Formats: sequence, structure tokens, C-alpha cells
Amino acid sequence: MRVVHRDQRRGHVPVCPSPLVPFRIGDKWATLILRCLERDGFVTRTECDTPERRVEHALTPLGRGLPSPLDAACGWTREHWDELIDAQEAALAAPAAQPQVREQSTSR
Repeated sequence: MRVVHRDQRRGHVPVCPSPLVPFRIGDKWATLILRCLERDGFVTRTECDTPERRVEHALTPLGRGLPSPLDAACGWTREHWDELIDAQEAALAAPAAQPQVREQSTSR
């Protein structure tokens, strides 16, 4: 995975050729997400010494191990999609539960 941030003032948008991210996100969100991934050990960050400011991120061994569990979670979701939607719709259709108020004891 290679993510390049470019200065939006010059009309550039972030480039993310990864099939895992099929949509464009703004620089602020990309920076926030990448910093979290770096903090958690999934990616490394390298500032490139080029005339145009550029930063490259690469997956660490920990990050390279992530697609398998994510694929399994996505497969489970696809398999149970109708059940998930039914549960969400049932929860939305049910009357809202009233919060329970506990009576305070006056003795200590």
C-alpha cells in the first residue's frame, strides 16, 4: 500500500491506489488514520527528501498479517447480512426502552 499526500492548495488530491480504500478521503482524515495505524504498529512512515513534500507509508509485518482476519470478518458479514439487517430493523421498530431510575437510599 502506498499513500501519497499532496498539497490541496495546488489542486491535488490524495492518491490511494489500494483496493482496500475504494473512495477518496480528505487529507485531514487520511493523516489521522495513518497516524493511528503508525501508532498501533501497522504502518511505517517515511518522509521523502524530494523538492515536492512527500510522505510514504508501508505496511509492517503486523500490518501485512491484517488482511486475513479482515477477510474472515467480511466473509462472516456477507454470510449473515440479512440477519444483521433484520436485527437492526427490529431494534429500530421497537419502542425505545425507558431509562431505569434507581431510588437513592437515604441511609448511609
